[in-house]
Amino acid sequence: MTVGKTGAAIALLGVLAAGASAAPLDEAKGKLLTMAATLTEMGKACGHLSAGDAEARKAQQRQAMLAQGVDAKSYDKAYDEAGADFRSKWATMPAAQQQRACADMKKISEQRAAQGKSR
Repeated sequence: MTVGKTGAAIALLGVLAAGASAAPLDEAKGKLLTMAATLTEMGKACGHLSAGDAEARKAQQRQAMLAQGVDAKSYDKAYDEAGADFRSKWATMPAAQQQRACADMKKISEQRAAQGKSR
């Protein structure tokens, strides 16, 4: 699975995760949203996603969560907080650790892409 396909998979997981009634985030949706925001921000930080691709992914993820009945303001606030948290932690990471994280992310993405082709 490529980095782009990962975003689509996350969005799809969001759609499949739960029911629909306009409400704030529950714990499961909050965790899913945090993971989605973190992966998107990491893709951007590692240079795997352009700013435009990251915004498109964020919009896709947002649409999936709103389709589940998540309140738009709750989504936006939680996504922004998760993104800010990632960026704060990333900024304090040593460069070597950042490079390893990016290499690991790329390797996982390539492995998933290869698995997808072999099916």
